[in-house]
Amino acid sequence: MNLLYFQKVKSECRVNCSCVIDYIWEQDKVIHSKTAVNCSSRGFTDFPDPETLPKPTDTLYLNNNEIHSIAKFVNTYEDLGIRNLYLENNGISDLNLLETFDWIYSFQVLSLRNNNLTEVPTHMLENIMRENNWIYLIDLSLNDWKCDCRTVSTFKVWLLQYAKFIKNIEEVQCERTKNQIRYLKNEDWCSEDEVSQIIELLDLFSIFLACCIFIVITKVLYDYWNFKRNGKVPWLVSKM
Repeated sequence: MNLLYFQKVKSECRVNCSCVIDYIWEQDKVIHSKTAVNCSSRGFTDFPDPETLPKPTDTLYLNNNEIHSIAKFVNTYEDLGIRNLYLENNGISDLNLLETFDWIYSFQVLSLRNNNLTEVPTHMLENIMRENNWIYLIDLSLNDWKCDCRTVSTFKVWLLQYAKFIKNIEEVQCERTKNQIRYLKNEDWCSEDEVSQIIELLDLFSIFLACCIFIVITKVLYDYWNFKRNGKVPWLVSKM
């Protein structure tokens, strides 16, 4: 049976890469395998065609190439089952398209070390960490990070909050100053007006949350009172 799996992977590996089975196991009388494809240092200028890779491919290495866009990955790799993606030492400068790809909620490893990233949507990173229960690590080191007040108030906060998942966090640095972003201080990067705006936004958000909590508690108390007095259950409960 193992020989058949090796032959299957070999026949499906129709690309100038190394395709190997990391391991094979049996569960509920079904054979499963983990396949790794190494396309590093092969002169790729884009992701290889998914039809040329074994299916599923668990881990894909594309380090040390000349890839500048993730568009092909987002548009054509949905069915490959990739959990670990290594894109170190390429020329990727934009990750916005990842927001449209559900893959970000199921991957385990994403390595973008030494690319051309200057910024990344922090709300996307936040959503990844909140909704991806499989994540093991992200590497964003040695990129050309733009540093300003927004970096300090959003990206830095994200880095510190999820530091245990960030590989080489000490090398996530500002492009010009080479300061570690995790150590940046608000007073060094934000004017008084910018700090005031941030505080005002946080205050407004806190007020909004407090109002929502008050409304919910008031509704619960009213429904309880109405049930005790009139025996009426809330409309939503009556429809369940």
